[in-house]
Amino acid sequence: MSLEEKLDKIRSPRLQNQRETAIVLSAVEDTLKEQHHDRTPTGYLAALLALLSQANVPYNGAKNNDLASSVVYLLDLIIGHVPAALLRSKFSQILTSIAPSLTGEDATAPLLRSSIGCLESLLVAQDGATWTLPQTEISPRRAVAGLLALASDQRPKVRKRAQDAITHILQHPPPTPSLDHPVADMCAETAMRTLSDALVVSSAAKRKSKDAMQERSQPGLIHALHLVKAISSASGGWPSRKIEPLCAVLMGVSRSNSEYLTMAAFEVFEVMFQGMADRFSSSKLPRLMEALSELKPSQNDSQLLPPWIAVISRGYDVSAQIDPEGTFHKLPELFGKVSEFLSSASHEIRISASECLISFLVNCVPDSVIAEPSIIDEKKLGKVARSAQELLNVRFQAAWMEVFNVEAAFFEALRWRAIPLARSILTTIGELRASDSFNGKKEADMVIGKAIQSMGPEAVLGMLPLNLVRSQKGQPGRAWLLPLLRDNVINTNLAHFRSEFVPLSEAMYQRVIDHAESEKTMEVKIFETIVHQTWALFPGYANLPLDLVQAFDQEFAELLSNLLYSQPELRPDICRGLQTLVESSQELLAVDAEEHEILMRSRVTKSSAQSNLDHLAGFSGNLLAVLFNVYTQTLPQFRGYILQCINAYLSITKEKELLETFVRVTEMLENALVETATQPQSTKQHSKEFSSNQMPPTTHTLMDLVITLCIYLPLATFAQLFTLTSRILPLTDDPQLQKKAYKLLPRLATSDNGALALGNRNRDLQSLFLSSAAAASPPARRDRLLSLATTVDHLPTSDLHFIPSILSEAVIATKEVNEKARSAAFDLLVLMGRKMEAGGTIEQSRIPHMDSAAPTVEASLEEFFTMVSAGLVGETPHMVSASITALTRILYEFHRQLPHNVVEDLVSTLSLFLTSNNREIVRSCLGFTKVIVVSLPTEVVLPRLEALVPGLLGWSKEHKSRFRAKVKHIVERMIRRFGIQEVERWCPEDGKKLVQNIRKTKERKKRKRSEAAEEGLEDDEERKISRKGRFESEYEEAIYDSDDDEESDVASNDDDRAPKAKMSTPKAATTGRGTYITELPDDEPLDLLSASALSHISTSKPVQFKARSKTKAKVDLDGKLVFGNANGKRNADDDADQMAVDPEEEPGDGTLEGGINAYVEAIRGRDAVQRGRGGRLKFSNKRNRGGGEMEVDEEEAVENRTQKNTRGSFVKARGHESNGSTRRSMTDRGGRDGARNSLVKKRFDPKTQRKGLGVQKVKGGRVEKTSATQQRLSQVQSHLASSEADIPRGRESILRKSPDDVVVTCALRTPLTRGGKGGFKDTAAADLLAHAFQSLISRSKIDPNLVEDISVGNVLSPGAGATEYRAAALVAGFPETTAVKTLNRQCSSGLQACVDVANAIQCGMIDIGVGAGVESMSSQYGPGAVSEFSELLDNHQEAKNCKVPMGALSEQMASDRKITRDVQDAFAARSFQRAEAAQKAGKFKDEIAPMKVKWVDPKTEEEKEIVVDKDDGIRAGMTVESLGKIKSAFKKDGSIHAGNASQVSDGAAAVLLMKRSTAERLGQSILGKFVCSSVVGVKPLLMGIGPWKAIPVALEKAGIGKEEVDVWEINEAFASQCVWCVKELGLDEAKVNPNGGAIAFGHPLGCTGARQVSTLFNELGRTGKKVGVTSMCVGTGMGMAAVWVKE
Repeated sequence: MSLEEKLDKIRSPRLQNQRETAIVLSAVEDTLKEQHHDRTPTGYLAALLALLSQANVPYNGAKNNDLASSVVYLLDLIIGHVPAALLRSKFSQILTSIAPSLTGEDATAPLLRSSIGCLESLLVAQDGATWTLPQTEISPRRAVAGLLALASDQRPKVRKRAQDAITHILQHPPPTPSLDHPVADMCAETAMRTLSDALVVSSAAKRKSKDAMQERSQPGLIHALHLVKAISSASGGWPSRKIEPLCAVLMGVSRSNSEYLTMAAFEVFEVMFQGMADRFSSSKLPRLMEALSELKPSQNDSQLLPPWIAVISRGYDVSAQIDPEGTFHKLPELFGKVSEFLSSASHEIRISASECLISFLVNCVPDSVIAEPSIIDEKKLGKVARSAQELLNVRFQAAWMEVFNVEAAFFEALRWRAIPLARSILTTIGELRASDSFNGKKEADMVIGKAIQSMGPEAVLGMLPLNLVRSQKGQPGRAWLLPLLRDNVINTNLAHFRSEFVPLSEAMYQRVIDHAESEKTMEVKIFETIVHQTWALFPGYANLPLDLVQAFDQEFAELLSNLLYSQPELRPDICRGLQTLVESSQELLAVDAEEHEILMRSRVTKSSAQSNLDHLAGFSGNLLAVLFNVYTQTLPQFRGYILQCINAYLSITKEKELLETFVRVTEMLENALVETATQPQSTKQHSKEFSSNQMPPTTHTLMDLVITLCIYLPLATFAQLFTLTSRILPLTDDPQLQKKAYKLLPRLATSDNGALALGNRNRDLQSLFLSSAAAASPPARRDRLLSLATTVDHLPTSDLHFIPSILSEAVIATKEVNEKARSAAFDLLVLMGRKMEAGGTIEQSRIPHMDSAAPTVEASLEEFFTMVSAGLVGETPHMVSASITALTRILYEFHRQLPHNVVEDLVSTLSLFLTSNNREIVRSCLGFTKVIVVSLPTEVVLPRLEALVPGLLGWSKEHKSRFRAKVKHIVERMIRRFGIQEVERWCPEDGKKLVQNIRKTKERKKRKRSEAAEEGLEDDEERKISRKGRFESEYEEAIYDSDDDEESDVASNDDDRAPKAKMSTPKAATTGRGTYITELPDDEPLDLLSASALSHISTSKPVQFKARSKTKAKVDLDGKLVFGNANGKRNADDDADQMAVDPEEEPGDGTLEGGINAYVEAIRGRDAVQRGRGGRLKFSNKRNRGGGEMEVDEEEAVENRTQKNTRGSFVKARGHESNGSTRRSMTDRGGRDGARNSLVKKRFDPKTQRKGLGVQKVKGGRVEKTSATQQRLSQVQSHLASSEADIPRGRESILRKSPDDVVVTCALRTPLTRGGKGGFKDTAAADLLAHAFQSLISRSKIDPNLVEDISVGNVLSPGAGATEYRAAALVAGFPETTAVKTLNRQCSSGLQACVDVANAIQCGMIDIGVGAGVESMSSQYGPGAVSEFSELLDNHQEAKNCKVPMGALSEQMASDRKITRDVQDAFAARSFQRAEAAQKAGKFKDEIAPMKVKWVDPKTEEEKEIVVDKDDGIRAGMTVESLGKIKSAFKKDGSIHAGNASQVSDGAAAVLLMKRSTAERLGQSILGKFVCSSVVGVKPLLMGIGPWKAIPVALEKAGIGKEEVDVWEINEAFASQCVWCVKELGLDEAKVNPNGGAIAFGHPLGCTGARQVSTLFNELGRTGKKVGVTSMCVGTGMGMAAVWVKE
């Protein structure tokens, strides 16, 4: 931005704090004008320095700081544009003028920042001679000393500005022979002294006090580290002479107990390496590496060694960039030394060592060594290979998971050079993979996959043969290699596929044929699967094959053709392979890279790729004939891949063959059209009604082929194409064929020949479209509009009469129901406008229905608007509404090009329609009003407010079609743009309530923002939500966008709201029937205000029940369950000791026989269910005392049974509210008894027992108690008997694997970004979800057709986003057969979605499902997210508590439970520090799916395309002290603020679940399994304690204790509630959120529950742990938890 542009912004300030600066600038410019000086930087400088001198002179004992701030601010803008020579000559004067602003005790932060900016520009301009002046004089060195002092200032922005200034100064040294800046030594020495002093103070404080003093001393240490980092980041890097002392000091800092300080210290090394990556500073690198090597920590130092290894890795990475050959020669020695660390007992050390080795392999092996290795190079590679082989020894067994990552990097780095070197590595890993007891199959598969990519499948199969056909004795079969080959084969020999896999496929297929007549067994299915897996390899072999010309011959082409005809199930893979053969070579030819780079990447040159295409072109004619035939034999829903393959081969087919193909296809199409035309009407109707399982008409198929062919045809064939189209478009009896014909023109326009033909035949097309307008069918409307747009785009200026001829059709189409058709209509209108704007003539006599004498007019935008405006006098409201909508769109597009008077006339005319009585017209007019308010100039709209405001507010009380909300949004826009006074001026009395409500809301928000600004909060502290990015175009945003973040509840303040009804007490009923209240246990009084009170009130007298007796099951000495006596007989004692039986509440008399008798009575007795007339259920309602019968519907019966079950219960419900003793007795033994109980209930199903007991019966079918029953019980006892030692308990029980386990095979998430400001602020929630789904499919490689159900958690989207999230699933690639549901359980929605899917899988409802969560708080968070309560809810106190803001609840909880702000801030700081360390260590990379999005820069409003690949809410350097400066959010002197509460964020997450047996069958790798979950309710005002309630229930269900859990992921909604729950549960804080939580990286409400699953499994896998728990509190008073196990 130029200086003049910067000053222009100040001259017209938008912010209040810039107004004084504008006044000062105006005064300076007036002075320059009076003194006849030009407005040059030099003139500005002189005037501002003079004004600054006056401001520094005290007046009445005080300096004018406001004036000084404005002057210095302007000086900061100006001084960078002043000639450097002038700055050098006036250095002393300028520095003297600025000095008071820098050194004054009352200097404010803004004044200091501007002063630092001036000083920075002044110092950069100085030459070498000036820098030699001593610090004791007024010199640059003295100024730098001042900057160094400010670089440790307590104010963050001042400190940061000073550090940036120092970095900039050091990056711009004066011209000198020295590598470093003249003042670099001074800066380094000062920074090191500051760091050393801070380290001494910190150590002393640590010895004195381990808590508070240590925390208070660390900020100085952190600030000093930041200063060192700033100096190191200069282009010259850290001065050479100061490298060794700095390394020693940094290692001292690293020995701190603070993980954050350790990471910050080693960050400095990273910055130093970055500065040494250029050829000028690289001479410092050996000295730095030597110093680091001498400071190597102890072998088992788990705190220092990991970052030290990471620094060494980074150093050699830089070294490889500078001296690749020299670094490579050191590689064997480095590899061997670092490999030793993999034998460490510390997991962190092993992780760092493996990552270092991977870095060595990736960065230190140059391409020249791979392409043309020398003898020495081969020896070095051999040494590295031997070291890599040694890592598979037993000594490193504990680190094998890390070792496998190293081995994978080894294959990736050496590529095809690994073939002779890595034989033993691959053989060893293959043997491990084949072992059933080996648990690292996923990691082994990853290594073997890399080997396949690098060495090629031929080499891998030579070491690990499949052994499927010619199996060798003692050699295992390796069918598991086939999926690995499918996913990793690329750029290899196609001949190997022919020699290895084609025979395998034939052999397996022959076995299938041999068993064709017998029943299909599992063995036959396996043979079929192997055939499919074999041909699934073909696309990989077809991707840039090395021998295509030799391997793809006539024999192979015939084989593929025969398979396409004979085996439809193989068509997708064969077509994809054929397509890949062409497209991979075409992509290589399109790559813009050097030949050697292409050769290293693919081993195929561009000339070879062209030869491959020429060779394939020789087969294209025959292949196309086969593909055409196959296409006609395939159902429409399975044709897509065939058409893509056809398209690929058409692109390389010679013109002669194309013409022959075209002639054949068109002849067949014409014949088919003739045949169809001669069919009787009944036959045509039948042919149109084909189902998805029937072949479409031949005309449809042939038309698809014509459309595909058209862009490759020569110009001479287009006449026939247009003739064909003209025959089809008027046909009305086949809408789908007509639709396909309209698709032809837009596709033609994509080719050069097609565009030329469209221009040549434009007049013919015009006539065709005008004549076929009446025949256009609704399904073809969108494609017709696109064809019209294509025609208009190629319209000559002499034929502009075509535009008014079709204008009415385009205008009417703006009201189409189909959204795509509407968009096409809008685009067509805009295109027409541009054509008219370009000029030309309109012969009105050629317009249909116009007088032949009509004059010719000149084309212009004004004429176009006149044409569209003619529709305003239409005869129907629909036409008028469509015209208004059309005018709205084109006015938005062209208002800047239109004359002022035309826009005014249009606005005046359309404003009148606000008074229309037709709702359709008014709806369109509201959209028009919003567009003019948003986009038109102020001078046009302001005079119209007198008519617009009353017209709008007249509809403010209309609820239908959301008129009320729309009017409110428009008024808000008016107020924002023109001011509330201007709107209130024209507001009628009955509408002022709305305006006042909007004003109050805006003032309240403004007040909150100003309070935040005073505290200096940025980013997440300012919860200002942006609404951009949710619309496809700016026009849609203007029409539909609203300020939901400033929305208020207008309804609650409206005058027309009905008064509250008074509570009235109805007279008592006099029917003689009494009302009864059932008593509660222990004489507890009934709370009549409770929501459950109705369940204790009845109009019939309740039956008195006895309390439930709790009895234990009888066991013998061996712990086995015992039923009855030893002699098989029962007695009274046995009856009283039945397990889990309540004699008063179970059916019958509480015994087995009683249960059976009750069942018999139910189906055959007096009250048995019968069917009456119409199939309705009929119940006998006879009592013992007699009575009649009555018929009731099924719904009534269900209701009656529900009421009956709620009466007379005196026992507290089992669950989390009871004491849980009964439940614990069943689970303390590892769930054994509970399992047996379920088995007993299953075996004792009354229906089964009634058939099989063989007991005596009496009249009515009732069972008589006999010894036969006891005999059966004894049989059951023997079935249940087992040794107690055989049953796993506790943690062992949940670690045990079962085929029925619900497992997670993939879990991932998008990054989480700041709401309103982060990377996703302009991305819709549905787009985030679609990306998560696509990434899930890509990573898991699951066939989306297998996924049966998707559950999505969401809180803020209307209706939980049911519609758009179903659409997102379709966009992501899930078929229409995959169901989608959305749910909203507040903050636990994502977890509830996963649990719902898991439960559906467990109960057999589905086999495979996806649980997901998504939230875009940027677009949907705000007051509008909470609906208004009804009067009924507001009058119930506990219900009313549900809408108390969660922040206020947490504030109250912190106060009640004595959770101080210091404790909360310490928890929050730890969360930030853990998250920062985890992010820098790359711990989140595996769970994050990066996403490319469009993002609007809030400063420039420029739309950019960015890749979001990490969480952007994590802030560096957060400490208790920095958090302590943030103002409380919910009450004065409160403890909760923006820094210790969860961030407003955007993000999505998805989890793929299925049974273990399903996962193993599909070859899915298993992350872990779902064990159980719990959900509980608490008082709404105690919302935050939800995890405290839910976690024990989940642990109890799992049968484990809290000490058996390795990692806890508990959502950090607020630090207060999280701290309390962790403390009350007695959890180990080191296990809770080890990588930070929602306070650090955000809490997108619906996403968090699913996000926790991916984070949990990532952490468990990384640390080698097993058991984890996710939990969160839930709004309105709930809690949820789930137990997971990692595998």
